[in-house]
Amino acid sequence: MLLETLLGVRKLSASVGNASGGWGFFGWPLASSGEAVNPSTALGLSAYYACIRNISEDVAKLPIVVGKKVGDKREVQDGHPVSRLLNVAPCPEMVAMTWRETMQAWAMGWGSGWAEIERDRRGLPVNLWLIHPSRADLRRAEDNTLWLHVTSEKGQSVDLPYRDVLHVRGLGDGLTGYSVAAIGCESIGRALAVQKHSGSVFASGGLHRMALKHPGKMSDKARMNLRESWKGVYGGAGNSQTPVLDEGMDVSNIGVNAEESQLIETTEFTVEDLARWFRCPPNKIGHFLRAQGWSTLEMLNMDYVTDTLLPWAIRWEQECRRKLFGERELDLYIKHNFASLLRGDSAARQAFYTAMNKMGVLHINEIRGLEDMDGIGPDGDVRVVGNGMQTLDSLLNPPKPPPVVVAPPGGDEPTPDDQEEPADSGNELRNQVAAALILDGTLSEVAASLETKACSDRIRLAFAPIIAGTIGRALSQERNQVRRAASRWRDKGKADRFGEWAESFYDGHVLTIANELSEPLRGVGMLTGRFVDPDRIGLDYARRHCAESRAALPDFDFDVDKRAATAAEDLITRALEAN
Repeated sequence: MLLETLLGVRKLSASVGNASGGWGFFGWPLASSGEAVNPSTALGLSAYYACIRNISEDVAKLPIVVGKKVGDKREVQDGHPVSRLLNVAPCPEMVAMTWRETMQAWAMGWGSGWAEIERDRRGLPVNLWLIHPSRADLRRAEDNTLWLHVTSEKGQSVDLPYRDVLHVRGLGDGLTGYSVAAIGCESIGRALAVQKHSGSVFASGGLHRMALKHPGKMSDKARMNLRESWKGVYGGAGNSQTPVLDEGMDVSNIGVNAEESQLIETTEFTVEDLARWFRCPPNKIGHFLRAQGWSTLEMLNMDYVTDTLLPWAIRWEQECRRKLFGERELDLYIKHNFASLLRGDSAARQAFYTAMNKMGVLHINEIRGLEDMDGIGPDGDVRVVGNGMQTLDSLLNPPKPPPVVVAPPGGDEPTPDDQEEPADSGNELRNQVAAALILDGTLSEVAASLETKACSDRIRLAFAPIIAGTIGRALSQERNQVRRAASRWRDKGKADRFGEWAESFYDGHVLTIANELSEPLRGVGMLTGRFVDPDRIGLDYARRHCAESRAALPDFDFDVDKRAATAAEDLITRALEAN
């Protein structure tokens, strides 16, 4: 460790701000309850320990991504030394998880988490050495520079330049953070007193605090013997022996019982009170007294991520970026990957991936990479959007529609020179529709922007490729599924099993097709200004579609593109003619 390398003698001022190390173990405040409060004694409270542990572990378990901005793209820099330090091993003595949760725990309990940055000759960080807050004190030199005054375990002092110290802290006076154990002294002291009192209640066998009265005068030795004998016979948890008094002695209560002192209610209050200091929902530390069902717990968990973990993650990211990257690495950044919190929730993970995929944010290979799975090749790099899973490129750059053939006078067959491109082919409207479907929900703005109702030909040109693509993909999926099922059942002489599979598959496929067609058909109605029931039209077509496909089994021999184009024209016509 580099702390043994003395950095020279300089005159430093007193501690800057509320430096956590300045308290030591002997300067911590004494609560009015009489309990000594410091970060070590406070850990004896289960609620305090749970808050420290949960937040520290949850922050430390988040993967840290080191990235680089290249134009409008971001490249992950897994091979960068900082990525190794923060995700694998910051130093030879511990792994990244242990190191980060220790720093986080110190930042909350002591007010600051310190680590010395050991650099190579190029100035790149190679190790991050923890410094216990009780041995660290931030000071300012006469030239106004900041130094961390560290006292080693052997009693030697060394001053580290602040630029070579990684400093994680929370709310404070600007340079240093407040220690929860210090500013929450009264709350923690009260909780320690309640914990001690509850222990004394059980230590006395649940009896009230009482006094024994003797009719005569007792010597000091006699009083001591009586006290010890009473404690030995009737004290202790679970002691249910009936007291026996002799020599005319009497007993009287001089305290209140647990019920009168509201011991249970006070204990519950201390849990919520301590959780409040850490901005931690009580349910995260096992306190479900005020939770109102799973929906409330879900919202509390979301608040925990956004209000508790995210501020700490930002503090880590900003401190690491300014201390661990060189002057030539200003285009690098650090981010915590909060998506890893979905690891234990497969349903939430699936919903997240589905939404990101339909918006074109993530493609298949990126999703498989997040699941630690291999990519499927170049086909997995295609981004799709909308329920129809239309490729992003085909929506933004639609194919040019075929030219309109105009027959010359006299009835002769048209020649290539007679073919003219209409003034308005519908390309502009198609681009507006494509962009609106990508944004999902802005199609009404496209309709409102039209000065007049869009003509049928323009709507047909705009929506035909979208609907045909949706149906074409459904047909391709059917063909692949049918071929696999046929090789598994029909080709092995199990035609009955193949028939059962087909019935089950197409029963579900009807709803799939209807759902995929719902949004494009609704868009047709919005642009025409007519009422269109997309669910009914889509469901009617899906039933006819699946019946026609089942009739073609087992060969499934037809032109997919031709069938999809014909179906798209029929659907648009039905939507345009709807009342």
